[in-house]
Amino acid sequence: MGDFNAKIGVKDEDEENEWIGPFGIGTRNERGEKLIDFCTAKRLFVTNSFFKKPRPRYWTWESPGGDYKNQIDFILTTDKTTIQNTEIITKVDIGSDHRMVRSRMTINKKLTRLKRIKKKKPLKINTRQLEKVAPSFQIKLKNKFDILRNEKPSIEVMNETIRKCAAEVVEKPNETTKEQNAEDKLIEELEQRRKELRRKDNKTGPERVEYIETNKTVKKKRRARARRKRKEFITKILEQKRGPKETNKYGNKKKIAKMKDKEGRETSDREEILEICKSFYATLYENTIQSPTNLQRESADKDEVTPFTVDEVRKCLKEMSKYKAPGPDDITSDVLLLGEEPVLKYLTSCYNKILKTKEIPPSWDEAEIIILYKKGDSGDVKNYRPISLLSHSYKLFTRLLQKRMENTLDENQPRDQAGFRRGFSTTDHIFTLNQVIEKSNEYNLPLCVGFIDYEKAFDSVEHFAIFDALRKININETYVAILENIYQKATARVHIDNLESETFPINRGVRQGDPISPKMFTTAMEMIFRKAGLEHGINVDGETLTNLRFADDVALVTEKIEDMEEQLNKLNTLSLETGLRMHKGKTKYMTNFESNENIYIENEEIEKVNSYKYLGQTTHLKETTKEEVTCRIRAGWSCFGRNKEIFQDEKMPLSLKRQVYNQCILPTMTYGCQTWSLTKALTQKLRVAQRAMERKMLRIKLKDKVPCKEIRRRTQVKDIVDFITKQKWKWAGHAARYQDNRWTLRVTEWQPRHGKRSRGRQVRRWRDDIVKIKGATWSRDAKDRDRWKADAEGYFLQWRDTALT
Repeated sequence: MGDFNAKIGVKDEDEENEWIGPFGIGTRNERGEKLIDFCTAKRLFVTNSFFKKPRPRYWTWESPGGDYKNQIDFILTTDKTTIQNTEIITKVDIGSDHRMVRSRMTINKKLTRLKRIKKKKPLKINTRQLEKVAPSFQIKLKNKFDILRNEKPSIEVMNETIRKCAAEVVEKPNETTKEQNAEDKLIEELEQRRKELRRKDNKTGPERVEYIETNKTVKKKRRARARRKRKEFITKILEQKRGPKETNKYGNKKKIAKMKDKEGRETSDREEILEICKSFYATLYENTIQSPTNLQRESADKDEVTPFTVDEVRKCLKEMSKYKAPGPDDITSDVLLLGEEPVLKYLTSCYNKILKTKEIPPSWDEAEIIILYKKGDSGDVKNYRPISLLSHSYKLFTRLLQKRMENTLDENQPRDQAGFRRGFSTTDHIFTLNQVIEKSNEYNLPLCVGFIDYEKAFDSVEHFAIFDALRKININETYVAILENIYQKATARVHIDNLESETFPINRGVRQGDPISPKMFTTAMEMIFRKAGLEHGINVDGETLTNLRFADDVALVTEKIEDMEEQLNKLNTLSLETGLRMHKGKTKYMTNFESNENIYIENEEIEKVNSYKYLGQTTHLKETTKEEVTCRIRAGWSCFGRNKEIFQDEKMPLSLKRQVYNQCILPTMTYGCQTWSLTKALTQKLRVAQRAMERKMLRIKLKDKVPCKEIRRRTQVKDIVDFITKQKWKWAGHAARYQDNRWTLRVTEWQPRHGKRSRGRQVRRWRDDIVKIKGATWSRDAKDRDRWKADAEGYFLQWRDTALT
């Protein structure tokens, strides 16, 4: 807390920064930007900005003469939930040009107590120990399955057999005789001695000193143990190459302290919280629409399907993600893979039985729902993301179905849909939209972009719409019937801590965590757009671009506002027929021209914005790259702050810091960099941020004046601008070589014929730095892959950092 001499101003409506609130005064200055970057890196909330006050109650400093009043004194905290209010004290004259700032805080003792409770975890199959005794495990499984050879194959029997065999070959840990390492034993002894001293009423002088020193030692030892465990966790993640998201999971789970019911009454009772969650999700998954009578009841493809082979099952099992949480049967894909041939053969028999009879094993019906906090009010159940834990044998089966159906599903998706398709990524649509905006501005073409946000789309789509869509694109009737049977019997129960709710039916929505769910959803979405028959869009060399979709993230493009309104209302009507509802408060639009017209959906006005975060990148009708680079740097500092125990610990090896930076921070800071229009100023801004992080890794300050070349020699991290230019050059080659007529290629080659450019120098364009090296015919040269690779070094040289050479 104190005088930071920085103005953070009022947060923009479209600014996504959780560390500052929506309230304040003035305009943000350069020091304000630095303070926000500091708060992002250190994970500190600016408490002054979270409480609404009358305007005169914000300013904390007055200039001599009283001409200027600014808010430059702040109270920062790591946990904003403890802060009840932050206010200015106006009645106390402290003889200064500053005013006193006060925060009121409260401590949730019940939550603190809950965190200390050691919960008894259910016994699970120890995969690591099972790996060590895999040959014995496989022999036991073979013997068991040989006995069951003459019986009908059953998933339930297989699960029980695997559990028994695993229990026989893996030694059960004995909690009472479990050996502690020396560090844990010492901490336990010190804590016991501290407890004895604390309870003693009349302490002597030496005892008081001993208590203070013991308390310090315990805290010091605990911190050292936490650092060690964090290091072990990060090292394990990096070895397994599981990505930046996994590193943020350690110690980052928010405890549910309280929850609000439908009437807004708060409760901290665990059973009541469980009932609130159960009631919410049971209501969410209830049918809202009666099934129409004109649905297609059978698919045109009724051919007999071929049975699964052992090799087919083995291939799909190896493709499944590792280290995932098990479903209700407590058996993961890792355990199935360790079973080798005995398990694979028995699984194949079970799956072929299901193909023949279309009967679904009872253990596949139920899903365990756990909820993870997203953002916003932690007491509102809507601000939690439900994660369904399904049986891994079920997920393997639906993955097999997905593989067989994939070609048909993808062939029936247009180039407008890039979600969950092989060879497509978010970069395709980010690039397409950026190029449309860039060229519309360059040639002064009118452009209106609408962004549709659906309320819980994957949880709301009606089942009849999904299966009707699958039949309309001629998916084999056997596969559709099996999926229909799965969804008819689907149930779920909510898990919080060690409590679980009663089961409730799932009557709508796709099963989250199911490999086939995304493609089933996008097929249902495609039927909506086919019925809509969107006609208004922009002309790209004779072809009309009307929309860009990535699953449920939809962007519409038109030239006129009235066309946008017409298409939004048409899609809204058709979406409601399948259970999907547009979120009017989050559906936005933007235009590159001034207009007094407004857009309404069901008589509700849709907000016009200047920028919007689409597919993770901030889309702006002017200076898109400049805005996005600022957001990416802030996201990088946020990720750096989450891993500060690694970066700012002088005892951590530099090699580990380098790995974490290259695998976690760098991808965060450069997301979507292939679509950026680079300038010298932006590359310098990125380098400044990277050097600041490197100095923190080395624990040196700017005033130490250590040369950049020496800093890089020590850290040996990848240069951020080199990384970006390599990604952009590689992407440009890919875009030019596409053979499937996707929008990425079309907008790259698009040169509007009916627009007119403004006089004077043009704004920096995406292709300018490539044209500088390769000329206007660069896309033709890019089709020769070897030549394109050979010319890459010349492109990299124009952006290389001279301070490091």
